[in-house]
Amino acid sequence: MTKPTNYLVRMLVFIVVVYGIAAVVSPQLERFFTANPVINTVIVLVELFGVFWNLRQVQRLYPEVVWVEHFRRSRQPLEQAKPPALLAPMARKLAGRADGERRITLSGQAMRTLLDGIASRLDESRELSRYVTGV
Repeated sequence: MTKPTNYLVRMLVFIVVVYGIAAVVSPQLERFFTANPVINTVIVLVELFGVFWNLRQVQRLYPEVVWVEHFRRSRQPLEQAKPPALLAPMARKLAGRADGERRITLSGQAMRTLLDGIASRLDESRELSRYVTGV
């Protein structure tokens, strides 16, 4: 499974490039900033909050990836592993197997329901990012 590290590195490189360009054109930015410092301060603070929020959202995926990798490799029962927050419905479904068999079969409807639940959790977590982007 793809680790979020690749995406975090890409995000950080992009942020460094953007802030580097801002540093190069800082005399012009300072002139624009002083035209209306209150509103521009709010804009900069919202932008910084949005950057950190999105970095945190990607970083939140680490426990999910670790849990999936643990499930794929381990023969331990899932009850011993800490269930992930984002994949909680899937963890409950997979942990409910009494026979301990690692091969899991899900019907099309069950898989669709699990994926819809995960998609709705992802959508909920992206709402604030969309709002900050809109501001």
